[in-house]
Amino acid sequence: MEPLVALVAGLATGLLLALTVVRARHRPVDEGGAANSRGQIDPRADQEAALARRLVDLMDPAVVVVGPDDAVLLANPSARALGVVRGSRLLVPGLLEVAREAQSAGTRRADVSLPGDLVGAGPHTVGVHGIRLGSAPHRGAGPVALVLQDVTEARRVEAVRRDFVANVGHELKTPVGALALLAEAVQGAADDPETVQRFAARMSHEADRLARLVRELIDLSRCRRPSRRRGGPLAGG
Repeated sequence: MEPLVALVAGLATGLLLALTVVRARHRPVDEGGAANSRGQIDPRADQEAALARRLVDLMDPAVVVVGPDDAVLLANPSARALGVVRGSRLLVPGLLEVAREAQSAGTRRADVSLPGDLVGAGPHTVGVHGIRLGSAPHRGAGPVALVLQDVTEARRVEAVRRDFVANVGHELKTPVGALALLAEAVQGAADDPETVQRFAARMSHEADRLARLVRELIDLSRCRRPSRRRGGPLAGG
């Protein structure tokens, strides 16, 4: 599990547990029992819940916690600013699908497209990591934390890279094949200096073309090397 997702899962679990304790202790006892249990509340539970909620709210990545009934239990400001949550509902079917699959399998990763009218700046692609907050294996065992990271630019670069490599691979065949043919021609024209010179000029041209393609491949490799992250955090602001 990635450190960021592990942190979110831990905070969300702690927050939900703290809220459960607070609600249970605020619930009045039976009529035949003692007086209302408010006086027995440990203030630390309230403090822990407030701290966990504050930490989740301060996170840049959009975080949504979805319950077994598909209701949104928690959404930080980044998630609400994206418009993916309205009230207690997730508005993007793809996110809901990831949550349901994570409830069944324990964890799920997927890319989900967000409509431009939600993001407000054109369609976006988010990498979603869903993790079930609980260890029970059956579906509905517990809520799921969804962490959304913007991978729009990363996916665009990957698509450009794939197209570029495919084109370069095709273009490489031309100078390589030409050099092989020219080498054979030079060998066959060893007694004709003028022909050899003409073929040598063609070989130089094809070699320059090949060198240019190799440089472009090296430049592409250098552009990809510094960025080891899969995507940056997606903030709504």
